[in-house]
Amino acid sequence: MSDTDLVNLLIPHWHATRAWGEALLVQAFGLAQASDILSGSNRGRKPIPGSQWYYRTHGSGVDITREGNVGGIDFDFDKDVPDPWRLQDFARKQLNAKCLPEVYRSLVTDSSRFDAAARLVCKVNDGAG
Repeated sequence: MSDTDLVNLLIPHWHATRAWGEALLVQAFGLAQASDILSGSNRGRKPIPGSQWYYRTHGSGVDITREGNVGGIDFDFDKDVPDPWRLQDFARKQLNAKCLPEVYRSLVTDSSRFDAAARLVCKVNDGAG
């Protein structure tokens, strides 16, 4: 499989994991919508009750992970698609959690290679390519 094929396969996994993360936040904190985690006393890095997950708010987004950067996802609420850096971070977390096949390891550990493939895939998926 080519680098772009591998990155392209990450996109639906990223969307599904984001939906899971939003649902986790809504359920754990009784929020009207997941982005409410960005308000007031919810900001910061905190455990998610009833789970082994933590969240960290930043700007317009949230990073959900377990200790050791294992699993989870980092996303911005105001963006429907990940930027190449966040997609690479997502792939790294998924590799750490053993949720991706090892074929991804060499791609994820080579930032230049990953960035080139992700920029191409994101451009195509945005309809700009």
